[in-house]
Amino acid sequence: MYESAVMPTIEQICLQSADEFDMISGCVLNATNVMQNSNYTQEISFNQQFTNGIIRDIAKIQISDIYCPYCCNLEYNRTHYLPAEQDTVLYDDSKILEILPRQGCEDSTKLIVGIRSAPNEWEDRDWIRNTWAKHYKTNTKIIFLIGKHKKNATINNFVAQENDKYGDILVMGFNDHYYNLTLKDYGFFEYILKHCKNVNCILKPDIDTVNNVPGFELLCDLLPENEQMITGRSWESGVVRNIQSKWYVPKYVYAKENYAPFPVGWTFFISGNGTIEKLQNTIKSKTTFLISENYRRLSDDALIMGDIRILAGIPFQDIGGFGLQQVSYWSDIRTGYQEIPLASEVENHNREEIWQKMKASINYK
Repeated sequence: MYESAVMPTIEQICLQSADEFDMISGCVLNATNVMQNSNYTQEISFNQQFTNGIIRDIAKIQISDIYCPYCCNLEYNRTHYLPAEQDTVLYDDSKILEILPRQGCEDSTKLIVGIRSAPNEWEDRDWIRNTWAKHYKTNTKIIFLIGKHKKNATINNFVAQENDKYGDILVMGFNDHYYNLTLKDYGFFEYILKHCKNVNCILKPDIDTVNNVPGFELLCDLLPENEQMITGRSWESGVVRNIQSKWYVPKYVYAKENYAPFPVGWTFFISGNGTIEKLQNTIKSKTTFLISENYRRLSDDALIMGDIRILAGIPFQDIGGFGLQQVSYWSDIRTGYQEIPLASEVENHNREEIWQKMKASINYK
């Protein structure tokens, strides 16, 4: 990759002066010893390269008469996609459900609400417990969906203590980060199939949402039990190819230029007997989900609620009521054209205001 007077021994010499040498990229990682010793080191040049899903800011570092390609900012994790030749990563789902919620499904449960949350979002969970998650029928259950913190055992212990107190957390056995959201949906589906056998409706909101649970209970009651459907705020999107974007997807991972229509991921609602079973069976038997790490790292809403939903033959309908930073309304013949808010994406600075507007419009007691 780089010219050097002693190229055959470059790895050994670089390793002596660095914490780690990355064999895939040919980069020295965390080269603290190199960078701190300015008498022996100088930056020769700097540029950014992108190859096989790896973004690296490269500076050639001189150590004596050897030039080591030191990566100032090696990022597999900008997109979390692996090089194509390394993509076959089997996933063992036998231990995905690590800790079950005590206040989870019962035989009488008709609607299960699974709120996706990160381990360290305990303040947000408490806010939800004290606001919109206080209003529901006895045949509705509300739980939080959380993975494990990869590096901080203290945070994981706090989550365990929180679950001991409230009993409303489903802890899953994988590292909790954005590119594992498909696993979080998959784990939620597994929980439903194993522990919520009489559930007919599923609501999956993110932590940064406000939801009218009685409105979803009404929707669940009005929909025929044998009518399979997914609803949410309709979204259509081209596949992002800009490597600087959070949503970047390389062509070798997803060749299509546009995603199928899908409900945007911050809240979606699934109804009908057998819908979750059909989705999960399709994931397991008709996709590469369990054998491809890159496939699992695709955007969860576009993948599961778009491509996999279509593959499973489940219709999608945007009935209204899903707002972006505002209260929106569902209103049709089923409600007698009464306006009923369902969900809104929110931020911390406006969630209380949006909650109060939603609460006032549906006359909570």
